[in-house]
Amino acid sequence: MIGVVFDTPRATSVLREGDATVETRCDDDSLGRVEVRTDDGTAAALCAAHLVRQAVVHAVRRGLQTVRMTLDVASPACGAVLAELRNLAGDGIGTLQVRRAGETVLVDVDLRSTVLDAGGLPVAHRAVEPPAPRRSRTAAPSLETVRRALSGLRAQLEGRPGICGTGLARQGDDYVLRVNVADTGVAVPREVEGLPVDVCVTGPLTALGR
Repeated sequence: MIGVVFDTPRATSVLREGDATVETRCDDDSLGRVEVRTDDGTAAALCAAHLVRQAVVHAVRRGLQTVRMTLDVASPACGAVLAELRNLAGDGIGTLQVRRAGETVLVDVDLRSTVLDAGGLPVAHRAVEPPAPRRSRTAAPSLETVRRALSGLRAQLEGRPGICGTGLARQGDDYVLRVNVADTGVAVPREVEGLPVDVCVTGPLTALGR
């Protein structure tokens, strides 16, 4: 990963990894606007999600109160980034607000409730001692398998009422399939191509009026 940070009154940070770039512009001391640029494909989407996580953690350390971004619904990165942001919120890093506006998703991450440790890091993001290595471990699925599983999941759920979005989420060192649903009554498969499916109840996404 390559990171460049410019400490100016309107600071800008640029993170690059693979075919993904995430740029954060600080309009003032409280608001950071994040722009996500990726090529098509699952690999670029995963890189974008990882970079957005780093950008949010950096924003917390800078003392920003809000991170704001606009995601293209048609981009594979949209689902991956939203899944990563929900993981952060679950870890206590920010409160997520998501709104649908036409073909885009408007995202605000409220960072004011995030707790920092003495070193200025979010408590949930502190480095911990790695566990002792296991004697044996099932090999992680290949990128081809992940792509095939995500495509298969989307094909199964196409047109099904109550599905708000699909993507990938990090679980330890591996990834799981993530499905956002409107309520707990939506039927979702437990796994696809051997990859577990994680279901997140987000409630329905409603389009904003023009």
